[in-house]
Amino acid sequence: MDYTHSPLGEEVEAIGGSYIIDTEDCLAYEGKQVLYLVGGTGFMRSCCSPTLGLRYISVPGFVKTWQHKNNADGYPVSDIEPIRDDNIRKTVRKILSDLHGVTNIEFW
Repeated sequence: MDYTHSPLGEEVEAIGGSYIIDTEDCLAYEGKQVLYLVGGTGFMRSCCSPTLGLRYISVPGFVKTWQHKNNADGYPVSDIEPIRDDNIRKTVRKILSDLHGVTNIEFW
């Protein structure tokens, strides 16, 4: 799966509010590298009431090939293998939560 690396620290507007990715990093895990992103949401609009943002970690998966090409807009693209194994997800989730103090962790 292709993953396009986005600039860090730029606010992205979405229907329900906005988000910012402030960290992109890799975690060494059993001889592989796990790509993950740390970010936060801005002021969120919902049907019931507006809420303040939350911190999150998004895990695209294992890096197969790091930044091996650029897309049409010039952004680097890596080849990523999503993590499907529940035991690996559980372990990676625990490591990342302990490392960053974030409990909202999603896998692609």
